[in-house]
Amino acid sequence: MEPIREPTQDTAANVIVITLGDLIRWYSSTQSHLKWGRSKSDHLRFLEQQPLAKLPIADLSAEPLVDHVRQRRLKGVKPETAVMDLELLRVVFRAAQSVIGPSVLPDVVGEALTTCKSLNIASKPPRRDRRPTPSELSLLNDYFASRRSDGMPMQDIILF
Repeated sequence: MEPIREPTQDTAANVIVITLGDLIRWYSSTQSHLKWGRSKSDHLRFLEQQPLAKLPIADLSAEPLVDHVRQRRLKGVKPETAVMDLELLRVVFRAAQSVIGPSVLPDVVGEALTTCKSLNIASKPPRRDRRPTPSELSLLNDYFASRRSDGMPMQDIILF
């Protein structure tokens, strides 16, 4: 498995410093073979640019993650979007555990998720309470019929 980054040493403490941004970059470069979509790639790039990304993972706790969600909510992001930040970071952490070990990455994301949900600043999206109308299904069917197929039989899927 590819290393998370070229080790840089904090000369004062003589230790290797890996930031959350390093983990995100490592995940993006080593897991891209999974063929995720543009949305996930964009979200990873967004998280990599956040102040949170500069934090060393050795010092990471739930508190800065909760603060990140709070700041996102203050900017108008919905609770279900805010929870996506944490869910994606959880995926990055799980992948990184195979390289640097679970003891280095405690479940700070899980703790942050629990806290955010209890504070009502992050939540799962509400269940949909309606089905598409026949005219909406017809529009979707026409749209997918006019597009070049990427191998996904969307016309069959939307009718299922």
